[in-house]
Amino acid sequence: MKKTLNFLLMLVMVATALSCTKKDAEPVKKIVGKYKMTASSSTYGRTGGAFTTIDTFTDDPACRKDDVIEYTTDNKLIFSEGATSCTPPTATLSINYELSADEKKLQYVYPLGKQEWTVLELTGNVLKITNTFTDNSGITETDTETYVKF
Repeated sequence: MKKTLNFLLMLVMVATALSCTKKDAEPVKKIVGKYKMTASSSTYGRTGGAFTTIDTFTDDPACRKDDVIEYTTDNKLIFSEGATSCTPPTATLSINYELSADEKKLQYVYPLGKQEWTVLELTGNVLKITNTFTDNSGITETDTETYVKF
């Protein structure tokens, strides 16, 4: 009888242990990784008037074109200088970021406020974002940036 009771007790303990589930680990966001900018442009003008688009990447000096941005799993965005140093060198900067659950909005959290960008593309190795704002004089500017993960 004692063996049967021990067997039943052990069976209940095993069943209880198997029925407990671990919380699944959160999946790593697609954005996590290191990127380099490959393109950027600005389109600006007044409503009802002509808009001008300029390629802002082509005119960047080589020391800025190879800068690295890294999105970490703990929602930090780290800007650092690439292999070619600017004079004076660009300081490494870290800010927080928030990526919406649907991966359509990317918000940068600076010490003096937040800036929200729309995610146009977030694939295995490409991040393309855009931001539109209007200044006090009524000029609207749309900045678009493309990054490639390496």
